[in-house]
Amino acid sequence: ILGAYASKDGNIIAFETWEEWDGVDLNGDGDTTDSIIRYYDMFTETIVNTTAAGYEPSIDGDIIAFCTDESEENEDLNNDGDTDDRIIRYYNISSGIVTNTTAYGDFPCVKGDIIAFETWESDFGNDLNGDDDTDDNVIRYYNISDGTITSTAEMGYYASVDGRKIAFYTYESDLDEDVNGDGDKDDSIIRYYVIPQIHQGDLILDDNDVYVIEGEFNINGSIIVTENATLILKNAVINFMQKSDWQYNMSLRNPLNGNPRLQAKNTTITSDYKYKISLASNTFANVSDSKFIGSPLAYCWLWVSGSATFHNLTVYGLSISGSFDIFLSHSSIHSLNVYSGSVSAYNSSINSAITYGSGQISMNKCTVHSLSTFDQSRQYVSNSTVEIISTKGNSSVWLTNSSFTEKYLYNNSKVFILWYLDVHVIDSEGTNIPNANTTAYYPNGTLAESKLTETNGRAKLTLLEKMLNATGEYPVGNYTITATYETHEGQESVNMTENKEITIQLPFIIPEFPTNLLITLLIAVTTTLFALKRFKKLKLKPLKQ
Repeated sequence: ILGAYASKDGNIIAFETWEEWDGVDLNGDGDTTDSIIRYYDMFTETIVNTTAAGYEPSIDGDIIAFCTDESEENEDLNNDGDTDDRIIRYYNISSGIVTNTTAYGDFPCVKGDIIAFETWESDFGNDLNGDDDTDDNVIRYYNISDGTITSTAEMGYYASVDGRKIAFYTYESDLDEDVNGDGDKDDSIIRYYVIPQIHQGDLILDDNDVYVIEGEFNINGSIIVTENATLILKNAVINFMQKSDWQYNMSLRNPLNGNPRLQAKNTTITSDYKYKISLASNTFANVSDSKFIGSPLAYCWLWVSGSATFHNLTVYGLSISGSFDIFLSHSSIHSLNVYSGSVSAYNSSINSAITYGSGQISMNKCTVHSLSTFDQSRQYVSNSTVEIISTKGNSSVWLTNSSFTEKYLYNNSKVFILWYLDVHVIDSEGTNIPNANTTAYYPNGTLAESKLTETNGRAKLTLLEKMLNATGEYPVGNYTITATYETHEGQESVNMTENKEITIQLPFIIPEFPTNLLITLLIAVTTTLFALKRFKKLKLKPLKQ
């Protein structure tokens, strides 16, 4: 069989044949200058001539995709007023019909309803990837089911499609990027593109289902995860195609004895209208490097009653209830509301942090615009900046090494201002004393805090400067700080109005091997000698005959 560019699926081998090889006019146009698509049936051992002019065939099932020069068909296949183009077409083996996609392209690959191909922008005359030039080779695809042509906007060559993924290679020089990190931009790199999905109706996961969403996923419905199912979002962009606010949502529901799970990484969830994501009790979520956002007038509200960890999350609203601990880090939250349970936030930006009932927030290294507490709730703020504090009921705020600019305190609520005291304990020669007991006493002599020094002779105490309430400010006054080591003692007095450091010198020279260390070593040596002696006795004991 004379042919080239063979492509096989099942019993069918599709290929191209140049008429000039045999001098035969295979498509009846009166010449022998064309390349014609044919196929061989291995079961019947017959060759079938499609009579369609074309190149580079690719077969899947009944469909043979190929590209055709308009000049060979002497026809304007894409209705642009000329016959100078190369157009993607496909042949249906069952019906014998050739369909013109009108898509300008080369090197097609078909799988299912998708024909992937490449298009030179310079030949096509349009910027297909939005980089303001027409110099690139861009991967596109045609959907047989709906006749749509889509640009991936990715530069690449020799597309290969399977399922929802299109693989291809790209020159680093086209991207102007060292993709593989080897220090140059001279390589060709394998990449792939995930075709967006459009899901009609609700997506419901139950039993022990594990469902993975990658790439773009458009849904006309809600996503519901129940029982012991797991939803995994990986490098995904999910769009709720709503027509009004709150029409669709994502929910992990709380079935009896179930534990639905959500895992999301590098994922964006969005909509043109407001939507919510709700995680009921007995559910678990682990979300990182993700954004739950909306169009400029829309937003997402995330309700969490289960257990969750969020890292580098961007979301407009986050409401917490239940009895679980929620962990939040490196995130951006517009409105954080805690009704019960607790939230630990680290290195995050929060516009509004509000606690109700028994809710609790602990923040470290955060930036907060407004902080509000109600009922019996508490907020613990360390090493952070707050602009506005508002407290009501019997609530309280504890600020450690943190600043604020405005305060509004009502009812029996309180604000406590605390600072760090770094106590350095040394001997008479200036040598650090580890394991010294440092203790802070209030002016009335009651214990405030006590810690042992580290190997560097330092202990960090957290001490109250003052309490604020609706009636005024109530400073603690001077603390008495003592440092003791064995029988040696020293003390200082300090008023905590900011972070401070003091040095307490004890009137002795710490031995090279302190007493407590010698005792520890003596016990260890004694134990070792006893074990060796017992071992020797066992070794010398004669065996019974």
